[in-house]
Amino acid sequence: MSENNHYSPYSHLCGKSVEEVLRAARSLLSDECRWTKGAHARSPLGLPVDACHPMASCYCLQGAITRAAGGTTAPGCEGAISEVEGVVARALSLGFTLFSPSQAFNDDPETTHEQVLAVLDEAIEGVGGK
Repeated sequence: MSENNHYSPYSHLCGKSVEEVLRAARSLLSDECRWTKGAHARSPLGLPVDACHPMASCYCLQGAITRAAGGTTAPGCEGAISEVEGVVARALSLGFTLFSPSQAFNDDPETTHEQVLAVLDEAIEGVGGK
């Protein structure tokens, strides 16, 4: 099997493939006004909320991944989210750390919205999407 087509026990948990989660996260963040720093998600009033809260209107990179995967409370979704995080970490060339590489990258003062989308595009390409 090629590296892009490797087997994963989480590839279809939560009803979505890793590529589908990445594409959905990118879609959530496609408009810069739907991107935030310093919280997984924010309400229209700018208050921090859970990424799957009905009032969530903008997301950080990790929050968009969580929302796209269906949240961390659905059976098996936490593992799927971890796998997607790993794909993003590889796109960032960071590997796994104790802390979420996507969160550290997203919240860095120098990170731009355009860079976040570029990382998602790289991650999508890395799992075989174009």
